[in-house]
Amino acid sequence: FDIVHRPWSENKVEELAEEFAVAFKKAVTNRTLPFLGRSAVALSGGLDSRTVLCAAPNRQDLITFTCYDEENREFRIAREIAQATGAKFVPLKRPFDYYGENAALGVKISGALGCIASNHFLGFRAQLNELCIDNLLTGCYCDYVFKGLAINKSYTRWTERESIGAFKFNYYGPRYLSDTPLSEKLGERLERIFPADLRQYDSEQRVMQAERKRMFPLSYEEDLAERTIPQRVMGWYPPIGENDLMEVHLKMSCAMRLNRELFVRMVKRVCGPKVCAIADANTGAPVDASLLRETFSSSWCRVEDLVRRLAGSKTTGGSWPNWKVYANQSPTIRELWSRPNAMADDLFVKVLGKERYKKEIGAYEDVYLFLQLFTLKVWLDQRNG
Repeated sequence: FDIVHRPWSENKVEELAEEFAVAFKKAVTNRTLPFLGRSAVALSGGLDSRTVLCAAPNRQDLITFTCYDEENREFRIAREIAQATGAKFVPLKRPFDYYGENAALGVKISGALGCIASNHFLGFRAQLNELCIDNLLTGCYCDYVFKGLAINKSYTRWTERESIGAFKFNYYGPRYLSDTPLSEKLGERLERIFPADLRQYDSEQRVMQAERKRMFPLSYEEDLAERTIPQRVMGWYPPIGENDLMEVHLKMSCAMRLNRELFVRMVKRVCGPKVCAIADANTGAPVDASLLRETFSSSWCRVEDLVRRLAGSKTTGGSWPNWKVYANQSPTIRELWSRPNAMADDLFVKVLGKERYKKEIGAYEDVYLFLQLFTLKVWLDQRNG
């Protein structure tokens, strides 16, 4: 597959949206063929998974499931989507220590590539087997391929409208800098991968070239555990891997990637008015809501999430737990992290420096830095064993 961008002009966005919808339906049809076995869609309240569900030709033969901690906003929207499409809905409630209990096996399966906080499905493997599910479908990579997740962006205050920003080495997940020799070598390596002319980020060609370096192959990104573990032990066939959809990606201009400009047009064609009228859990507004309504709804969702965090809630309004609270309260995380490992201690000091590497979980202001260290720590324990 030749990854050469051939962006269409903006006046062809509707034409490309139609091609996109046809390609999406074809991709899901291919990935739900009978010989693949019984198919299930991991359903959230966002746009990606609902589009996978609506693109399936035989929705009544599918099972949808949602992993959840409590019946929050995301859960209720996912259930409403399943009901609107006539698909069977199976709620899978996580026990409190779900991620800790599945961390060691998840690290072993994924080789510690990607953060183990994305190990969303492994703990429900037994339940999925009981449902006779052979084929897991997700909306993974839609954000990368069609919504410009790998592009450095600027955001308008209040409306959160996207535009091309200045180049930064980090884009989706944070990049943790330190003044250690190892960190400096990492910086030098990144400068070789993204040379100075590319970092000027002053043309569509340069933006797309940087995006391509970050995205392909679709296997080494931060959420790798969410994809690799199911692929290796469950049967995971991502519709986004179809060549017709990749052809759409290559025809998208930067403007079509930003603000879900092309993606929303495709979603409306695939899902229809009934499902599009159901709120998007990410914005709290229907798919085709006005900018004013979307801005108000998004702001309200952020206020709700802020109140939860300030109250120290273990849960969020979305799909996943409050990681900061969970990491500090999980007995399994604490036990695995506290196991002595001189190799891990030495490596983490070399990466972060003595001042930033902490043995106490609560000392990490950024819980995602801890979770990445924890993932590597478990892997190093397994190597020593």
